[in-house]
Amino acid sequence: MEQARAPLFPLPDLILFPGQILPLHIFEPRYRKMTHDLLDGTGELVIGTVLAEDRKNLDGVAPVQQVAGLARLERYEKLPDGRYMVVLLGIGRVRVTPIESTKPYPMADYSLLDSDTQIDDSLRERIWQLVTEKQEFSELPQETGSAQLVDILIMTAEIAVEDQYSFFSIESLEERATRVVEAYQDP
Repeated sequence: MEQARAPLFPLPDLILFPGQILPLHIFEPRYRKMTHDLLDGTGELVIGTVLAEDRKNLDGVAPVQQVAGLARLERYEKLPDGRYMVVLLGIGRVRVTPIESTKPYPMADYSLLDSDTQIDDSLRERIWQLVTEKQEFSELPQETGSAQLVDILIMTAEIAVEDQYSFFSIESLEERATRVVEAYQDP
């Protein structure tokens, strides 16, 4: 897996899934600088999930989980006082390593996780049933991708964020799908 480097935006109790849209208000000075720098670069950044006791230590090298969401800055508005309103789009799952940085904001090395998209037909059918039982997803197009369906189940599960993250961080789509279905069968 090829490694790349990007700004790291650690957020407590937030998991950015591929395809998810995330509006944010950027007000802290170091993240204003990060946003400014994104406008001159690729527009890609890592949204790192911070859980448990790590929530208390967001200075320096961010204490993020090893699997994170890669985001692309889709839209922004710079406010007169220097704050930003931004819209990010989740574009993938990545394995991250926070690094020391000379920039005022955190940085990370990351590598994209394999994005297998195929799962067993009977497992896909069960996931489809679980997703479309939910009122807000009852009219999803039949061609919705398996990875998206699994992510919908994880995002809408009424479980603690730590449990959602444990599913999100499973690299294999087949295993992620199996574990999520098992969780729905054994509440």
